[in-house]
Amino acid sequence: MTGLCFLDTETVGLDLMRHDIWEIGWAVDHEPVVAGLVPHSLHNADEEALRINHYHQRCEISEPLTIPTEVEDYLYDTFHEAPRRHGNPLTVVGANPHFDLYRLSRRWDWDAPWAYRAIDVSVLAMGVFQTDLPLSLNTLIARVREYGYEVPEPDHTAAGDVEATRAAFYAMRLISLTEQ
Repeated sequence: MTGLCFLDTETVGLDLMRHDIWEIGWAVDHEPVVAGLVPHSLHNADEEALRINHYHQRCEISEPLTIPTEVEDYLYDTFHEAPRRHGNPLTVVGANPHFDLYRLSRRWDWDAPWAYRAIDVSVLAMGVFQTDLPLSLNTLIARVREYGYEVPEPDHTAAGDVEATRAAFYAMRLISLTEQ
């Protein structure tokens, strides 16, 4: 096990100060994806964000909730048990990991239990595909598929985006090895 944690959050908007996480998904290395809803508020929610991540079709919590959930507790335990299991903190991999990690840090006031550096697959794609700017998750997946790798379609669910990110990450590692 390498200690990679593929992570994604779904939020009620993109404003880091006003919008809550409502869904978290993660998978450590090749383990199954764990995902679930967490307490959140729709106060100041961005309707466009809710449309994109199919919020109204998938859940509805109208009142702000503040109690921790089993999903949050499990994620907390995942990160805090990592040094014992892997010998070092988990390294987060995501399509925009700094966005997700900032959200988690702000939500729980954690001292970051993950490794100092995160892996952004959009930036990784710059080196693999020789681009001048980071690629969106959809664009880098299209590029990976051109090399014959199967990658699930990102679907703006935490679990689905974790699966897509993980598949794209491992495919890009193989592409970079074969292109040398």
